Amino acid sequence: MSKQTVPDFTPARHTDFVHRLLVIGSVVIALFVGLLGDVPDALAERVLTGRVLDLDGNPLEGAVVRGGEITARTGTDGRFLLGAFPIGSLTIERPAYRSREVEWDGTTGLTFRLVPRIVRALHVAGWVAASENGFSEMLRLAETSAVNALVIDIRNENGLIYHWSNVEDVAAMGAQANPSFDLAERVARAHDAGLYVITRIVSFQDPIAGWARPSWAVVDTRTGGPLNKGGQVFLDPTDPAPRAYAMALAQEACTAGVDEIQFDYVRFPDGGADHSRFDGPADAASRQATITVFLTEARSSLLPQGCATAADIFGWITNTPTEGGIGQQFEAIIGAVDVVSPMIYPSHYSTGWYGFSVPNDHPREVVTFASQDALARMGGSTVVLRPWIQDFWYSAGQVRAQIEAMDDLGLGWMSWNILSEFTGGAYPADGELHAGAVPPPPEPLPSSGFWDVDHSHVFTDDVAWLAGENVTRGCNAPWNDEFCPDDPVTRGEMAAFLVRALDLPAGEAPFTDATGSGFESDIAALFSSGITRGCDTADPTRFCPDDPVTRGEMAAFLVRALDLPPAESIFLDAAGSVFESEIGALAASGVTKGCDPLDNTRFCPDAHVTRGQMAAFLRRALDR
Repeated sequence: MSKQTVPDFTPARHTDFVHRLLVIGSVVIALFVGLLGDVPDALAERVLTGRVLDLDGNPLEGAVVRGGEITARTGTDGRFLLGAFPIGSLTIERPAYRSREVEWDGTTGLTFRLVPRIVRALHVAGWVAASENGFSEMLRLAETSAVNALVIDIRNENGLIYHWSNVEDVAAMGAQANPSFDLAERVARAHDAGLYVITRIVSFQDPIAGWARPSWAVVDTRTGGPLNKGGQVFLDPTDPAPRAYAMALAQEACTAGVDEIQFDYVRFPDGGADHSRFDGPADAASRQATITVFLTEARSSLLPQGCATAADIFGWITNTPTEGGIGQQFEAIIGAVDVVSPMIYPSHYSTGWYGFSVPNDHPREVVTFASQDALARMGGSTVVLRPWIQDFWYSAGQVRAQIEAMDDLGLGWMSWNILSEFTGGAYPADGELHAGAVPPPPEPLPSSGFWDVDHSHVFTDDVAWLAGENVTRGCNAPWNDEFCPDDPVTRGEMAAFLVRALDLPAGEAPFTDATGSGFESDIAALFSSGITRGCDTADPTRFCPDDPVTRGEMAAFLVRALDLPPAESIFLDAAGSVFESEIGALAASGVTKGCDPLDNTRFCPDAHVTRGQMAAFLRRALDR
């Protein structure tokens, strides 16, 4: 291989394997276009690698990048590879975030940042959504205010399914409420009105299912029947059947075109633990794991279909470190969803919360403090915080106070009224609230050519030189937009670097442990050029390709490669080292100044060489 065609990575550095399998077509294009370089320029210019991040620099998984008819989806690290499409418009979309469209000029290695969608929504009860007059009134309210989204019930606390459903259990259990309610038609009308559409699915509280399918329910050990709390019948979250039922409804709603699936009552029963029996374990750790796994599985299924996954949680969960006896541990929940929605209704906080004797009398303060509790625990998360606020038992001014508090924090909100009867004069007009953050233009790679070596990095110039000489292509194929400057260099990688830098001819070597290595040909070329003798003087068949290179070994490699004359070492810790003369030669030629910049009396011959240090060594040795 020539130095232009070999990426410097080992199989151990192949990250996000599953993601690359999903985008195998684009990866194949990249291997032939981006790495081989033996294709027409017009085609090569149509390959784009890049990242999709939030404004804080966190990677956004599941974003879709579209150019023409070609699409790519980001992996857990936010990276994508889009191949073989015309230069022009790009669309970047991600559930729960605002989509953006940019003009692409052919530059590769770009970072695109997305901002969360600021959703201001009204709760639409199932019977209201099913009614033509009721739904039209919801559209009218949105049109005349800053409301830009609807939360439509498709399964409510009564267990009724309000849209026409093809899920088999719905009809079998008698849960179908309104067979004329076409969810896809309602979603299309809302979208035509410019509204974001969320469907609310009550998950594990369902009296219809509990009585029709007693095996699905939490068992009340006092009666032997379903656990019934004042008409609330809880389904067993550890039972696969009610989990599958909720997921089937979610899949159906996503197929109908909704933007977000919101799971409510996604929890264990609050209370009654001493007389409740579940199919699976229900201790605190198991409760937390059960709810988290359900949401994780839901997200894994819904995100590739373009639907965000949301979870409603009790408001006080933002203020407690535990799972609260119901399986809702805050950090675990936000690790499993795209949107988290604490129900921070001031009326639901008892005396003493946030220092108020009657929290309900302080709507602005309570929702502010509760939201701040959540935000303080979300560092590094890409999850969108969007609380529920209350529009019941309140005046227009009290509802407006909550909305303004959310706006001050840069958050969206959803307004709850169980009957969808909203307070007149409470909702601001369009334009009265903040528009939200504006994403920056696409960001090119730093001058080094790698995201992890920015302009402030000590080895920026050295790495940039190395890349400019085609000695390195990075450490994270197929994207090749990271250099991993702090990683140790292996002997195999060192062979590849020197072969490319010196353009050494092919050769043969006696090293049996290099057979099958990704660097086998480089190691052979290094041996044939007299630069290496192996790693074991007692066994000339070993090269140790996966061992890290020490600074002493690096000195020997470079001295032999450059044929430098021997010299006395100036470093105190090199005395007696097997590499003493090579270290002296390297210092005399100006390639090294030592490992302690303050007095330069030490070389650290046994320390491992990092990739950044290696770049500096090679540049000083060769760029002269």
